[in-house]
Amino acid sequence: MLYRALEKGLSFKTTMGHVLTLTPPLVTSQGEMDQALAILDDCLAEAEVARGLR
Repeated sequence: MLYRALEKGLSFKTTMGHVLTLTPPLVTSQGEMDQALAILDDCLAEAEVARGLR
């Protein structure tokens, strides 16, 4: 999921193997946050399909 998100333009850290940590800039617009969450949503959906959960 990390690498797929990077391909789509979102960088984040993982902690303990399953905790996602977003570190946006101090000044972030609502649109930028919406885009980041949409990328995460897309990546989660792709992972579910790949694992046969959808």
